[in-house]
Amino acid sequence: RLDLSLDVDCMLSGLNFLLHQLPRPDLFTVAMPESMTPLATPGAYRAAVEGGYAAVAHPPKDYIYVSVSTETVVLEAKSGAGGRPTFRRLGASSVGGATFWGLVRLLTACETFDEVIRLTEMEGACSTNVDMQVGDIYGKAAASSRGLGLKSEVIAASFGK
Repeated sequence: RLDLSLDVDCMLSGLNFLLHQLPRPDLFTVAMPESMTPLATPGAYRAAVEGGYAAVAHPPKDYIYVSVSTETVVLEAKSGAGGRPTFRRLGASSVGGATFWGLVRLLTACETFDEVIRLTEMEGACSTNVDMQVGDIYGKAAASSRGLGLKSEVIAASFGK
């Protein structure tokens, strides 16, 4: 017999199971330094988080779940009756992994994801040549002084230039 369930219910139930069953050293958060820019390369992120892992004593009961797969989905998950999670869909976008891979195939000769990662780690690889940033709209100094709460390096519009 096959029981049908919503994929989101199954996903959140599985995640909650893992959160409660993982040995504590395997459950952690990563403290990102304030100086980390949204345009950092994967290598810069790896270097920044080395040693920045903090153990989590108790798994969260309520959390925001973001799934980036074919599409991108943002859910608010809360503990429900009997430990079964409840969720509320906060938003979604059709832009996800499939869009990314489609653009990669159109714009590059890459055939594997590893090739794409190697491209991002090349010296001079930077999205500022094609992506419009908050600082491009408001000016580098004005972005932080206007009380926007955003650094001037935050991407405002992908492919905006």
